[in-house]
Amino acid sequence: MAGGVYAGERKGCVILDVASNDEVNRILLALPFWGLLRWTVIPMEGFRERAAEERKAVEAMKRMMK
Repeated sequence: MAGGVYAGERKGCVILDVASNDEVNRILLALPFWGLLRWTVIPMEGFRERAAEERKAVEAMKRMMK
């Protein structure tokens, strides 16, 4: 989806839109240099999805306060 390198560093970032962790593994293992680099995978959630979960949590707290 997106990616780039950090300014002034020998590091980069890649953003993937995948259905599962297994898919991330398949993509990384398919790279010819995958074993030469150290990878950190950080799952992310979209802003809309997170906002919806936060709204649910607020509503649950409001119900508990009554």
